[in-house]
Parts: sequence; structure tokens; C-alpha cells
Amino acid sequence: MSVKPITVHIDELGPVRDADLEVSDFMFFSGESGLGKSYLAVLSHYFFEIMLDTDRMAAFVGKIGIDLKGFQSSHKGEGGAVATIKTSELEEWMAEEAVSYLQYMLGNDKLTGKISVRLPDVFPESFTMMYEQYNAGLVDNGDDSGFILSIDDVRFRVRGEGIIGEESAPACVLCLYLCKLIVGDPMALKSTYEMPPSRGAFLTEKIIPQTGLYIEFQKFLDFLNRSKRTRHEPDSRLVEMMTKLLDGEVRYEESKYLFFRQGQPMPVSAAAASVRELGAIDLMLKNIDISVSSILVEEPEAHLHPSKQRLMVDVLTVMSNIGASIQITTHSDYFLRRINEHIMLYRIREVLTEDEFTAFAATHSLNPDLALNPEKIRAYLLTREGDHTVVTRQKLDDGLPFTSFFGAIKESLELEEILSEKLESCRNGYN
Repeated sequence: MSVKPITVHIDELGPVRDADLEVSDFMFFSGESGLGKSYLAVLSHYFFEIMLDTDRMAAFVGKIGIDLKGFQSSHKGEGGAVATIKTSELEEWMAEEAVSYLQYMLGNDKLTGKISVRLPDVFPESFTMMYEQYNAGLVDNGDDSGFILSIDDVRFRVRGEGIIGEESAPACVLCLYLCKLIVGDPMALKSTYEMPPSRGAFLTEKIIPQTGLYIEFQKFLDFLNRSKRTRHEPDSRLVEMMTKLLDGEVRYEESKYLFFRQGQPMPVSAAAASVRELGAIDLMLKNIDISVSSILVEEPEAHLHPSKQRLMVDVLTVMSNIGASIQITTHSDYFLRRINEHIMLYRIREVLTEDEFTAFAATHSLNPDLALNPEKIRAYLLTREGDHTVVTRQKLDDGLPFTSFFGAIKESLELEEILSEKLESCRNGYN
């Protein structure tokens, strides 16, 4: 999928003040701990969730007073306009609803926030939801009749009454319309997943999740575990990369998670911490269609050696290149350096012919699949200013800068020089 950026202005959200975000395909948030990276990553993820969450969208339908039952009753089978919706109404509701979503996901009902949302320019000032009834006759000994709700060329057909479980038909067509205008196709986004920090414990311990992030993560694991059958033919490149990253693979067999190394199983609890943290990602890539998914991954570099951190970036890059939207929080300069290599590879491909690029990649043992378009990336650095957080969008002309690491590196080098000089003087007999 290719995301048309959603603009968000944050007046206040936890420690964050006066910040602007563009929600796009590949989101990076870096900076010290405690500054609100998770707040912004989860907020970015919300805009993908709302394109699929018809229960939440039903609240908007109710708020603006769309009465489908009343329309059906008064029009007695005739078609017409159910409602005209202002895009500004939807933006205002999303801004309020996003804060409620964050409260749930972060388990903090006292979280306060004030944000504003602007949907992509492809949205008109207003749009109309239309109704038409159909009766196609008998199908399979049943009456195939119902109605169609549509917004422009986005159509949603309903048999019989207009309520599908707890989802309202107007909410369904609204979600499809959002998806059409934001990611280009009503069916381009089909699932969202959250990979919270310290997720590895869910593969080894019995845990009762308390916050939305972990509740949704547990639901995801339960979904995977209900069937041993692969639900989607996995991308062979991703499977190979994950096998190399883990030095094996994670499986769920006989109601427990196992780690297979060279074909020999062991409990995941006996494997390295990195295996536990990445196990859910391994399972996801083997069972889920990543190309139509949005994935929030907190600290993907956790417990990984620098060389493995680089390989983790390769996995995420391929995920992005096959269509996934991804939101990342990170503390790793190795991680960002690897992203920069992928951006530079893309820049080189832009100026070379296809044959020249193929030859260059082959000469230097580079994987062409890792060329990463910087236009897809939005990277934000969080810094402390007094008692609040400042958010700066990073320029990608020369790749992702390492601003957040300069202070620590400078302090380390200066102290190393002082200690080296003192150690040398001590060895020479000076105090």
C-alpha cells in the first residue's frame, strides 16, 4: 500500500507539546526514554486501526446522527441520500477519538491530550452516503435481497436488515471509503498488529494483560494459535531472513511455543531473549499477509547483537517494500545506520540504469530488495526541553541523522580521553 500522509498537530499529549506529525508508510521515533515515543507511535498506528475498526466508526455514525433504520422506514424501498458528511466533522471526531484510543492502548485513562487532524487533500469538503435497494430473486433457495450503501464508487452490499453483528452498515462503508482515499484501495489494508515492548514473556509465561497494547497482542497470539494451518503463503525472503536472524524458527505446537534449531526443538523459554522477543514476528511473517497490514513494533532491536540489529532492519525494509505500513520506536544507532544504507542504495538505483545497478549490487554483494524509498519514511526525534518534549522531523536528504546519540558519544569520548591520560600518567609514576 502507499499511504497519503495524514497531518496531525499536537497541542498536548502526555509530555509532548506543540508538535506536528505526518503519518505515512514507514514511521520512526527515536530519542531518550520517557519522552513519549510510544505515545506518538501508537497515535500513528491509530489512523490505520480506524480504517478497519467498524465498532469505533459506529460511534461516529451515531454522533452525527445517521439513522439508517429511519431512512429505510421513511423511504419505503426507495433510494436516495442517507447523509452528507463533512470531512471536518470526521477530522474533529478522529482527533477526540484518538486520545481515547491512546488511553486504552497505554492503560492510562488519565492521559490528557489535545490534537487536531487533517486528512489527505484527496478528501473533498463533504461526501454523501447513498442508499439503493436491490432484489436479485432467489439464490440457493433464499431471497437475495437487501441494499447497497455507497460513497462515490465505494459500495457496501448488505443482505436483509442492515446490522451485521454489532457493526453498522454505515460504519462499514465509511471505513472502506477512508481506506480508498488514504491507501488507494478499499481492500489495501486488511489487518493491524501491535508488537509491544517485552512481548517475549507472552511466549513463556501465563500473563493477564492489563493494557490495550498487551490485550491486543494476546488476541493476535490467540488468533495464530487457533489453527496450525498457514493462512497465507509467506514471502520466502522474509522467512529466510528471520531464520538467519534467529538461527532457527519459532513454532506453536501442542499448546506451547517451541524453538527449532537445526531441526531440534526446545522450549522457547530455554532460548535466547532475542528469540522470545522476535518469536511473535517470526510467527506473523509465516502466517499473515504482510502486504495488507499495518504493524506497530516497539524496540525491534531489543536483545539483539549489532549485527543482528542490522538484519532486523533488513526484515522491516522488505516488509515495507512489499506493502506493509510500519511504526517503529528505537534507541539504536546501528538500526538507523542500516536504514541509511538502504536509503543510499535507493538513491544509487535512481541514477543508474537497471543493468548498471544490478552489476553494482552483484559486485558488492548487495541485496537490491533492500533499496528503501525515503519518500515513504517519516522520522522524528524527541528531545527534552524543561519539563516537556520537543518533536523534530528529521530531514532525510542524506539519510537519518543520529542527533539523539551525539551527546552520549561525545560524553563517552571525552571521559575516555580523561581516563586514558590519567592511566598513562599513573603508569609513568605521576599522580
